[in-house]
Amino acid sequence: MLWFDGVHGLRGQFSGAHLVALAWHHDGLAEGLQLALSPRARTGRLCQPEGSGGTADEERYARGQWERFDAWSDNVGPSAMGWSAWVERSVVRIVGRPGCRLCGQRLSEERAAAHTADGFGHVCGPCVRHLKQAPPPPRQWPLGTRRCGACGREHADDDVLFEGRGGRLCPPCVGLLRPVDRGRWDRLRRALQR
Repeated sequence: MLWFDGVHGLRGQFSGAHLVALAWHHDGLAEGLQLALSPRARTGRLCQPEGSGGTADEERYARGQWERFDAWSDNVGPSAMGWSAWVERSVVRIVGRPGCRLCGQRLSEERAAAHTADGFGHVCGPCVRHLKQAPPPPRQWPLGTRRCGACGREHADDDVLFEGRGGRLCPPCVGLLRPVDRGRWDRLRRALQR
């Protein structure tokens, strides 16, 4: 799937062209929000296993309505929403609106060309081309310690980093960028457009 290496990352499961499950995985296990869909029946469940009040929080979608079940939603009835809108909202809650680690462009504005080694971040096409063409510029003035957006390590003021308005990448992390699998990327986009 989009950012999944078999052990870590964002894993989506498909039945034909339909998305049927989506969750972030760490050490092979799903963590955080987990989406399960039955596209043909137009039903779904968005679950946070360790939710509020020590119980699971979840949203259920069926028959054109969604309903929340958690420690804080007592006596709140179902709300009307279209299937596509609920699925898209659920996917955005899981994925967030991640941007390029360097320029900050959103996935909807600029397609990912490469993912960071951990699979949790991406770099857009224009930034990947820039990274290949030019070494990081030398420091022009004191910047203080800075953190790499991929590995999270703090770097000293005099370390050379690739920097943009969306964040920073250290040269070792740039060397570990992996190209995006276009087939999987396009499948996710098509599934979200249904």
